[in-house]
Amino acid sequence: MRDVGAALEDDGGARVVSSGVMAWQRVLVAVGTTGIAVGAFLLLGNLLSSVPRIALWALGPVAVNDLVLAPAAVAGAWVGRRVLPRPVWAPVTFGVVASAALVLVSLTVLGRPGALADNPSLLDRDYGTGLVVALVVVWVVVALLSVAALRRRRTAAPEAGAAGVGNVRA
Repeated sequence: MRDVGAALEDDGGARVVSSGVMAWQRVLVAVGTTGIAVGAFLLLGNLLSSVPRIALWALGPVAVNDLVLAPAAVAGAWVGRRVLPRPVWAPVTFGVVASAALVLVSLTVLGRPGALADNPSLLDRDYGTGLVVALVVVWVVVALLSVAALRRRRTAAPEAGAAGVGNVRA
């Protein structure tokens, strides 16, 4: 007995698909097409009602970064290069970049958009306090790295001067 889904060969050696396989293909294509149509309909219904929220969530942080954080970082770097000693440039740069990234990422949840009273597990943390703690940790690390860099510079400067290397620029 032949398998219902088996392909048959005609006299010319070409494979011919049995009528049972064709029927199943038509059923599966119809079910798949119906599922895609229902999904698209539901997606468009929800998408059109929430486009402003999605746009704000997706484009808001980008705009804030480009219009506020990036210019502030450039201005801070310009001032920092003129005010801070050279050994602390790298730690302070790390602090500015890490702080900007933390603030940018947290903007999407700080106002608790989309929080629902009937779903307490959604946006259930105090994100403002979390941001402050993360920023404090970043700047404590910056302070420690800066102190270490300044100490290395002070211990290396007398040795370099004694060896006749020349002036050590601050």
